[in-house]
Amino acid sequence: METHKKLKFTEKLSYGIADLPEAANSIIAAFLTMFYTDNIGLAAAAVGTMFFISKLFDGISDILAGILIDKTRTKWGKARPWLLWLSVPTGLSIALIFFIPQDGSKTMQMIYAFVTYNLFTSIMFTITGIARSSLLALMTQDFRERGSMASFGMFFGLTGTILGCSLTFPLIFKLGGDIRAWRILFGIYGVIVTAGLLAGFFMSKEYVTSVEATSGEEVQKISFKEGIKLFFTNNLWIFDPETDYMIRMLPEGFFSDMVIRVGVIFFVLLAVPGVAAVVYNWKWKKERN
Repeated sequence: METHKKLKFTEKLSYGIADLPEAANSIIAAFLTMFYTDNIGLAAAAVGTMFFISKLFDGISDILAGILIDKTRTKWGKARPWLLWLSVPTGLSIALIFFIPQDGSKTMQMIYAFVTYNLFTSIMFTITGIARSSLLALMTQDFRERGSMASFGMFFGLTGTILGCSLTFPLIFKLGGDIRAWRILFGIYGVIVTAGLLAGFFMSKEYVTSVEATSGEEVQKISFKEGIKLFFTNNLWIFDPETDYMIRMLPEGFFSDMVIRVGVIFFVLLAVPGVAAVVYNWKWKKERN
């Protein structure tokens, strides 16, 4: 077992491509409210309440997904198989969100919206996302290789989000601008996400089988209650310049530059869908008049 193996380019690429569900989730978050309110006619307050309740489910599913992946044992590894098993269901769940019945009652439409939205965000996206993140530790123990893998993931996630948010409205107008156009486009997005997850499975390999095998020591198991207590009493994650080696090793300018870069990226991610929304509303009002 090569815990510090130097990974091939294709393996790092697969890790990045497998982050496409993250891009799809960002695109859905940017446009779904508008689809529900403008195209389906649902009340904005009801949609907002649905999103709030869904986030509570999402928080619970994150914990359950982590436990599920940790207990997985297959010939392909622990996390990697979930990219294969959920590749097609994840793509389908993206498309199903937009196949909400047009002729149903508002109550039925809200139930459908809640179920399909959580099917993707709280189940499919959560499990595949945690599985992909786990591959960082399961493919190599070399921190340089992990950093390189993470950069591939960030590139595909941000690029997919920016491209998707920029092209969604133009493509919807190109396809006719109606509900059918939304269904076709997000069906295509679903196919792309499925292909990305399949690539993440077939082009990668788990070289680290367990923490015990890596360290040579038996890992002490703790209860859920003890884990919660450790979470709130552990202060190692606090960036204290007096004690944190990361800050002491790297120059102050590094952190200030990173804050600026993160701020710029965040602004771009907000500005692009914002401008697209303004253009969409302007064209929509123009066509109605």
